[in-house]
Amino acid sequence: MTFVQFAIENGVVNFAPKVYSLKSGKKSHWYFNWRSVTEDCALTKELAKYIISFVLSQGLDANTFYGVPEGATKIGLITQYEWARNNKVFEKGSHSLIMGRGKQKKHGDIGDRVFLGIPKGNVVVIEDVVTSGASLMKTVDDLLENDVDVKGVITLTDRSNNEIEKKLRGKGIKYFSMSSDSELKQLYCREKICVALDNIDSLEKIKTIVNRLKKYVGMFKIGSGSFTRFGYEVIETVNNSGSKLFLDLKYHDIPNTVKQAAYEAAMHNVYMFNVHASGGFKMMRAAVKGVKNSSCNAKLIGVTALTSHSKQYFEQFEGFEEYVLKLAKSTADAGLDGIVCSANDITAMKNHLPEDFLYITPGIKTKNKVGYDQKRVCTPQEALKSGSSILVIGRAITGYDSIEEMENAAKDIHKSICEIK
Repeated sequence: MTFVQFAIENGVVNFAPKVYSLKSGKKSHWYFNWRSVTEDCALTKELAKYIISFVLSQGLDANTFYGVPEGATKIGLITQYEWARNNKVFEKGSHSLIMGRGKQKKHGDIGDRVFLGIPKGNVVVIEDVVTSGASLMKTVDDLLENDVDVKGVITLTDRSNNEIEKKLRGKGIKYFSMSSDSELKQLYCREKICVALDNIDSLEKIKTIVNRLKKYVGMFKIGSGSFTRFGYEVIETVNNSGSKLFLDLKYHDIPNTVKQAAYEAAMHNVYMFNVHASGGFKMMRAAVKGVKNSSCNAKLIGVTALTSHSKQYFEQFEGFEEYVLKLAKSTADAGLDGIVCSANDITAMKNHLPEDFLYITPGIKTKNKVGYDQKRVCTPQEALKSGSSILVIGRAITGYDSIEEMENAAKDIHKSICEIK
């Protein structure tokens, strides 16, 4: 797994429907926070391995790693410990373990007032995320003022457009960034896009589409049409490409039958599959048990209201919003991971459902193509800003005649969500 993939998999990148006000004063829908990693011992140790590997690849001669207080303090400490432990000499006095104070004391010597011990030897400073770089530059100045030999600065994620590099270069300090906000956004947005492989007449064509689009698309959906036509071979085709698979068979049957189907789906290495929430609480609980019995980590999603139905269709039974919310709550209570719904429905439901609930949204339109049978639709940007977790896109990409046109459509959609400020 690459460092950027590690960041994405562990929730470093966040996108909010409403804009964040960052510490730097800037406003953005995007928020990058390594706390999701550093609050976990095993993940922080894994992060330290990435940092050490990066340091070795850059030929940095380091004796002490020092994390910028307070956001990168733990990163500096764990990296220093792992660095020392893997050194040929690891004994009393061989390596220091130093941290800085977030709030400096007004009395005492420098080793106690500013630092908890003074960094020794060749020091490499670590920062988690740089935007304005104010905290980083203050830390570097504090170190230099106390005759600490700063050999380099490493940032896990740079949002400064390399402005910090210019400032540090002026001080004679090397600057390294392990990832940029642009890199992380590119992969994050790729993971948000799921292409529906429906109405495709050959397995060879599916294979071509998957291999050409996976640069911009992180997941592919296999529906009942493609699965009935090609069987498990189509699942293997997607899995062999390294892409994630959404098996969209919408199981709806008696609980025991759905339990067996859920087990089989999970055992075929699918990332995600679904059941009809209208099948009832017992059926959904049975599906959850089927996944648990498989010992696999497939996401289980409940289908609320098909986007091919208009609000008017549901109003003949009961209020539309009430109907969808009732199914969504039942899905959450049954232990499922999320729901399939229109992006238009998310705002009204989100406050009633778990914070980490997934919203899988079909009915994504573009200026050129949209499925003729979809009634409740959104653009990719609208869907993401509404809180969509995964955008399921079919004919807006696969509705073109040539693979080149499909690839360009996928590229344009990917670009459009990456460009959200």
